[in-house]
Amino acid sequence: MAKLDARAEGLLQSFTQEIRDLYGDDLIAVILYGSAVGPEWVPGVSDLNVLIVLREVGPDQLARAAKSMPRWQKSRINPLFLDPEYIESSLDSFPIEFLEMKEHHRVLWGEDPLEGLEVSQENLRLQCEQELKGKWLRLRQAYLEAGGEPKHLRRLLISSLSSFVVIMGMLLRLKGFIPPPREFLETLAQVEETFGLELDSFRRTYQLKQGYASLSRGELLSLFAQYLEEVRRLAQAADRLFKREG
Repeated sequence: MAKLDARAEGLLQSFTQEIRDLYGDDLIAVILYGSAVGPEWVPGVSDLNVLIVLREVGPDQLARAAKSMPRWQKSRINPLFLDPEYIESSLDSFPIEFLEMKEHHRVLWGEDPLEGLEVSQENLRLQCEQELKGKWLRLRQAYLEAGGEPKHLRRLLISSLSSFVVIMGMLLRLKGFIPPPREFLETLAQVEETFGLELDSFRRTYQLKQGYASLSRGELLSLFAQYLEEVRRLAQAADRLFKREG
């Protein structure tokens, strides 16, 4: 789990108390999730994603927080308001998101409604496939809109990278790696070995993101084309998962 700096801890402490004052007995839990509980936390850059679990979430409950939202967001605090009924009924729709929350979170106050969550393997596989195919289509469209401009291609590659590591981790989970690795390069290597894929464009994009590489326009175009092809192969791997056994 990431070790937050003193400023972030202070913000969370004040925010949690404010939420307790706002909601009183309607509040079930305040839970930190996302990059703030993972190895990718960057002080002053990463957001503080906080799940607020209320007994019921409706317009009246949201209205209590509305005036404070600009101030919270200015401090990079992003609250997500859910109730137990929504969580329980949405496990089939968002298995990736809820599994990520379940396995990587920190309770700031209250009980832990994520602890006992269970999701279907087929629902998880299907969302992995949907996410990969959707990202592949969006990357192709964004490539056209970028018009081959190097700075746009570079931004597209770098901004898409973090979402893929989550999906790769879920694919590994479906192959029995529980919990899957959290560090990007370790996850990448395990996916390559497990699924028999070569994902070198992801490794090169990671180096680009870390500032270890500088590429010309031609090199970026070549990298983007390879990246698209490897995303397509990942989607194929998700599509074929369990089908051989069946």
